[in-house]
Parts: sequence; structure tokens; C-alpha cells
Amino acid sequence: MNSYIAGPEEIRQKWQKERDESFVKHLLQRIQGALEKAAQDGKTVLVTSSHPTLGLIELFGLGFNAPDLVVLHGKDSDGADCAILSHVSAVQITLRTIEPTDETPPPPRPFGFIK
Repeated sequence: MNSYIAGPEEIRQKWQKERDESFVKHLLQRIQGALEKAAQDGKTVLVTSSHPTLGLIELFGLGFNAPDLVVLHGKDSDGADCAILSHVSAVQITLRTIEPTDETPPPPRPFGFIK
């Protein structure tokens, strides 16, 4: 009877994939939690990242491509759709709570996982 036992490299790869997927899920939960808290306070959260040539990018979603690539989806300052590809160890996102500019509370900004 032949049985297969995973080697050290396969075990390391599986562990790394699970760790990276957990990071992305936790990141998404933190962002959604900040958005919900701000909405309760009548505020909104600006979710941004920056790029050396595009400048500030307003994010509206993130994706994950195994084994360790995160894709940040958003719009640049000209309103053009763009995506930032980043290794999980280099993801940089800024969450900034902003006050509404008029009497009505701002609509909640959707943010989600994009496949």
C-alpha cells in the first residue's frame, strides 16, 4: 500500500497560503469595521493607498491571488479605474475618517472583496 506524506516544502507552502489568506480576510474585516463605525457616527472613511506615479488612490475593493499577491482596486485622482498589485508583506492602506461637508450624512462607501 502506497501512502503519500507531504514533504517540508509542501507543508511550508500550505502554511504560507493559509497565513496570507488570513491576513487578507483580517484586513478586509478591519476596513469594513472602520466603515461601519464611521457610518454610526455620521462620518465616512476614506480608504486610500498611494502609488509613486499615480499619487493617491481611493480604494473600493481588494482581491487576493494565491500564493501572496494582493490586488487593491480603486480610482486615481483623475477618476480612472486602477489596480495596485502588491505582495502581502508590502500592502499599505490608509483609513481616514472624514466629516460630512453638509447637513446630511454621507452615504456609506462600499468596500469589498473582489475576485
